[in-house]
Amino acid sequence: MRLSVTMGAMMKRMMLGVILMVFSLSACGSADGDRQSPETPAPSLPPATASPTDTAPPKLESLIIAPGGVGPLEVGMTTAEALATNVVNKPIPVADDPCEPRALDWLDSYDDALDVWTSQSGKIVSIGVFKPGPRTVEGIGIGSTLAEVSDAYENAEMLEAGFDQTGVFVTDGDRWLGFLFDAKLDDISRTSTVHFMEVSGQEKPSLIRSGC
Repeated sequence: MRLSVTMGAMMKRMMLGVILMVFSLSACGSADGDRQSPETPAPSLPPATASPTDTAPPKLESLIIAPGGVGPLEVGMTTAEALATNVVNKPIPVADDPCEPRALDWLDSYDDALDVWTSQSGKIVSIGVFKPGPRTVEGIGIGSTLAEVSDAYENAEMLEAGFDQTGVFVTDGDRWLGFLFDAKLDDISRTSTVHFMEVSGQEKPSLIRSGC
């Protein structure tokens, strides 16, 4: 009778051990599965890149006139250098245009207030100003009087400019600035006003423009 009880107790302990072992293996497998299946990382967005922005050209009234230059445009610049200033472009040829095509034109936003002439080699040789807006650092522009020009440039030279007009010229080394007055040299007065300006290099401005 004692042997039967003992054998029964041993069987119970063996069954309990098997159950515990199965449970332990199951728990380990679950833990290993958790370690082997990490969470899928969220997709990362590409870094934001700043979109390029065009630099707005300066306004007409902010352009400074000086011997040899108007705003960022200067005599002696090549066509490529001029285009990089963002104030001029290459004009589109017009069919049956009697005028010789120009290499450069000021942007349309400047409303035909200026022109630019280039040599056969493609370098800027002259820049003209026709309308109010651009001024020298002394405040001289289209519409300024001879008195104002004379006060601003005491060493300016006054000469006959052709077509019964008068020119006043200012130099800075080999760079020129000319003011045109619609009055004869003998008739000009201190109240006469500037109606055209031209900057050039090497040679004195002609202060003459053709109809083109």
